[in-house]
Amino acid sequence: MVPHEYTANSTNPLKKAAATAALLVIGVETDARTTLVKTLGSLGHACVSTTAIDSAREHMASEHAVDLLLIDGDTGRAGLALIREAQAADPCIRALVYSTKAGPTDV
Repeated sequence: MVPHEYTANSTNPLKKAAATAALLVIGVETDARTTLVKTLGSLGHACVSTTAIDSAREHMASEHAVDLLLIDGDTGRAGLALIREAQAADPCIRALVYSTKAGPTDV
């Protein structure tokens, strides 16, 4: 497949589909969560954020749709367990683990 570069005059087929994504951002660091929510929200995504795994679990259990989990790696095993739980309930849910660390020596 040849990569396609989208210009201001072309139509990106992913842009329209991406505008409907429901994102759940989970992380300890407020600045990182806020930046992710503002940036992704400005692209048309519906974003909810929380600092706690239990709050994220409650959000998903209350029938709120989630397309993508963005989880801070600092949540550790609890974050990975949440990914497994979410994908067991709905295999279409995707997850991305992010880090606020500058490099491998900071981990």
